[in-house]
Amino acid sequence: MTAMRHFDVVVIGGGPGGYTAAIRSAQAGLQTALIERRELGGTCLNRGCIPTKALLHSARVYELAQQLEAFGVLVDGVHLDYERMAQWRDNVVYGLRRGLEHVIKSNGIEIIRGDAHFANAHTIRVIADDEETTIGFNHAVIATGSHPRNLPNLPTDTTRILVAEQALFLNAIPKRTAVIGAGAVGVELAWWLSALGTQVTLLEWMPQILPGMDATLARALQRHFRRRGVEVITNARVSGAKISNGNVILQWTVEQEKTTAESEQQYSEMFDIVIVAIGR
Repeated sequence: MTAMRHFDVVVIGGGPGGYTAAIRSAQAGLQTALIERRELGGTCLNRGCIPTKALLHSARVYELAQQLEAFGVLVDGVHLDYERMAQWRDNVVYGLRRGLEHVIKSNGIEIIRGDAHFANAHTIRVIADDEETTIGFNHAVIATGSHPRNLPNLPTDTTRILVAEQALFLNAIPKRTAVIGAGAVGVELAWWLSALGTQVTLLEWMPQILPGMDATLARALQRHFRRRGVEVITNARVSGAKISNGNVILQWTVEQEKTTAESEQQYSEMFDIVIVAIGR
């Protein structure tokens, strides 16, 4: 254990909320430390927004490359190299993470790696590997973020039933995928996979995709998905799943119109993977 050090402000969590708070504190003249146990940038930079947009861009380029003949550009042998696409994703994230670290350090903020534990109201223990550092502080900001939600009635299989951030780091492109949740994250994943040739089924519990957003926009996107071959199912309640021979058999019910005799109809289909994108 090293000797205790003291800061005016200690920020726990190096995501967008944490590093912004740390930068503003330092700019106000306060001696500031930022504690992070993983990569700087949090979920958005490392496992969310940024890798998603990088993959979407790559998929769009792939689609356009297949349409070049219509523009009078002839290219032989356009094909997908998913390993290189993944490398592009990682390079984008790495470059932005390095830039973020430079901005943080240039503001005089000390970055401390490890898990933070409050010892008392003005002391934090930071544990990294087998080393422990004790830090005193006047003020602390807790910006530790959140975790993706899962459905309690699904098996905890992290190779076939994934949360959205895991789906961004697939080892291979699946042939058939179900995406549960048609909010912003779900529709982006559905579009990306369909662009790479995956047969996608998009399940949404609410009556429209993009719940809470403009209905006209949601209908336009649903028509776009239909043209792409993405099956969109609204009013769908996932009831369970089981793993069978390396695949996922997913069960769900769909609420029917009140004029029908049965209020719900049951469905069951097999997928290579299931992605749960129901928020955090």
